[in-house]
Amino acid sequence: MSVYRILIILFAALFNHNLYSHTTVISHGYNFPGYNPIRSWMTEMGEAICKRQGGGVIYLYDGPSGECQKVKTVGKAGKGSVILFDWTEDSNDPEEGHSEAAGNALFCALIQGEKDKFLDLGHLHFIGHSRGCVVNSEAVERLLVMGYPVDQMTFLDAHDWGLNVTHEDFYVNPPELESGIEAWKGVGWADAYWHDANVGLSGRPVNGAYSLQLNVKRHFQVYKWYMKTIKNEDSKAGYFWSDMGGGKMNRPQPEGSPYEPYYQFVEEGVVNGSFDWEPPLSRRIAGWAHHGGGGFGHIKEGQLELDLGNHLKTHDRVYVHNTVNDLVFDLKCTNADGSGNPEVDQFIVSINETEVCRKPLNQIDEEFETYRLSMLPYQGEIITFTLEILDERAGKTFINSEVKIDNVRFE
Repeated sequence: MSVYRILIILFAALFNHNLYSHTTVISHGYNFPGYNPIRSWMTEMGEAICKRQGGGVIYLYDGPSGECQKVKTVGKAGKGSVILFDWTEDSNDPEEGHSEAAGNALFCALIQGEKDKFLDLGHLHFIGHSRGCVVNSEAVERLLVMGYPVDQMTFLDAHDWGLNVTHEDFYVNPPELESGIEAWKGVGWADAYWHDANVGLSGRPVNGAYSLQLNVKRHFQVYKWYMKTIKNEDSKAGYFWSDMGGGKMNRPQPEGSPYEPYYQFVEEGVVNGSFDWEPPLSRRIAGWAHHGGGGFGHIKEGQLELDLGNHLKTHDRVYVHNTVNDLVFDLKCTNADGSGNPEVDQFIVSINETEVCRKPLNQIDEEFETYRLSMLPYQGEIITFTLEILDERAGKTFINSEVKIDNVRFE
């Protein structure tokens, strides 16, 4: 084979890689009762994107497992992937913290998808609607800090100020930003499409993004409008500006100055480790409930309390960055096992269901004691960790003790 022919093949392979190694992430917002965005507009949008780019695979994020499960192949596989991020349960929880936790879960799912070699994170396009823009903003911030390139963020009726009494999301960023949604510095380009409603939910422009106010009346009509720009290849708006839309080289100028991502895996890697986000109506503690987390521990006076009937709490999946050395927490036994049996209740910490720490609960502590568990073996991995107390029979039926836990963190 001639050198010329080899060069042509190599160039074609490079061209195809740049064109087709593309991942689009679609995230929904708050869901009104009886409405399922996955089965309606999100799947339709995913299929439209696959058809527009000449084929692709649609995946659906599963919260309990953290896996992106293959839903269907549209046309030829290998020309791009679409991730439908489903956080339906936590999107409707009326407490702070859940959109931060969902953004962290989305980030972990993308990293795991790359590890498992079915996602390519070389070209990323994030599309969010309403509160889903907050989730995408949090995931993108983590990716940028990790050094991943993010080609585009699309905000559809970005909404971060809640439903009058619930779901306010400004807390995810420092107060000086006065925002829960950002087009971070380092993103290739960002666009925002929004409307101002007299009745119902409105959107808003986004700092650092090209923003266009639409002449529509309803919150859902914004993603309907964007859908049309995907399906209509003659459109010169919306999806036209994307990497796959054909208009990337002529993108309009964004507005404002985007902020530098501030996220730090050491300080913020454990979501709600200080237990400031306390659910008033449920035990679904943000960061400890929906994305690999769970259990029946509860927050009392700003601390996690484990006792009879509330013996275990597992944190959502987290990424252990190479700057993280230890998992640290403060522990106090507030009620010791006085059963008189030779064996006593035990406090146990497990990582990925493997026990790494054990403490007998045979005496009351006057003060909190700080514990450190090495994370060096887990650097670069995604883990869950569990805090629990078990009775002398390694069960939960005869628990006599009580512990309080605070300031769970990475250092």
